[in-house]
Amino acid sequence: MRRALVATAAVIAVVLLGFSLSKVGGGRSSRSIRAPTTARSPSTQPGKMPVVLGNSYLCPLGYPFRAYERVGLFYPPNHPLLPASTVRPSRCFPTAQQARLAGYGEASTPPGAFQVAGVYLLPVALTDQCRVAANVLGFAVPCPSYLPRPGPGVAGPGCGQYGPFILPTKTPCVLPGKIFYFEEAGFAIPPGFAPAGAGSPAADLILTAFPARGRASHTELPFNLECPEAESLGPTSLSLDEKRLEVEAQVLYCPTTVELPLGGHLIVLWISHSVRYQVALSGDEPGHQELLLQIAAFMVMVGSH
Repeated sequence: MRRALVATAAVIAVVLLGFSLSKVGGGRSSRSIRAPTTARSPSTQPGKMPVVLGNSYLCPLGYPFRAYERVGLFYPPNHPLLPASTVRPSRCFPTAQQARLAGYGEASTPPGAFQVAGVYLLPVALTDQCRVAANVLGFAVPCPSYLPRPGPGVAGPGCGQYGPFILPTKTPCVLPGKIFYFEEAGFAIPPGFAPAGAGSPAADLILTAFPARGRASHTELPFNLECPEAESLGPTSLSLDEKRLEVEAQVLYCPTTVELPLGGHLIVLWISHSVRYQVALSGDEPGHQELLLQIAAFMVMVGSH
């Protein structure tokens, strides 16, 4: 009897040992063979890594939107608060939409600035320069109070900057023939902001004012400040001087076949007190006209009529 009990106990022990080994031995349980979870490598994450160039970090061509994981934000390449190139982005994205899908929020427009058609307009203090020009000319001149943010390596806007032209003048912003001329060339633009055409700056803003009688194509100037070939895009109303002055204007487009500086520019034109006023912006893509009219609406008329 005792011998039978011992044999039975031995059989039970063997069965239990075999069951235990089947649980831990050979890795046959699905739970025991599951690979440990690992984070995605940079090559499998959305966007691309920045390129290191000396002490700078550059986004690859076609990936201009920089995202920073520490703050959870991405910045368009023309954003006024875009971190310096010495600050390393976490990822670079081809579009704002892809940056959002990756979990980043878009950096806000700074207080006091405006964003129109992807271009950031910043306040400028040019009244004193405009007043000097108006006193010399004897009529009121259109003085911008908001202008696009300057492009990388471009000086801030001001009188005396004439884009691709070299024009020695006694008074900044005053050209021969009683002409007021203000230009901001090369301002910061968002991806997709189309240039005006061959030979024109990719981003160009021109303000002019001169007597309406007679042509502005004086022999002293290497260019013409009127565009007889301009196509009319219709009338518009402008509210100037912080909406204290209403003027009726025309929106025109000067074709790229016309010589610089107005070739390939949208123009808003009005005449007041026998003075012809023009604000011209390079390009003719969706959003350009909205930007042009907003810049014009921000202007103040400096000087007396």
